[in-house]
Amino acid sequence: PLNMAAVGVTGTSAANRLAEEADVVLAVGTRLQDFTTGSWALFKNAGRTIIGLNTQGFDAGKHWALPLVCL
Repeated sequence: PLNMAAVGVTGTSAANRLAEEADVVLAVGTRLQDFTTGSWALFKNAGRTIIGLNTQGFDAGKHWALPLVCL
């Protein structure tokens, strides 16, 4: 599936299960805050790659990311 709705505390059980099992997560337009990620419990798989796409340079370096900022 390409999209299974929101994840985290207010997300669906199906979306949270997929987030836990995903090898790659593409997060578009989200800051991936504690509330959204269940305090990162959803992304505890050490082998997972998280790609965050956001328009704010401030958000580029969050969550152990390697920032690539295009102006």
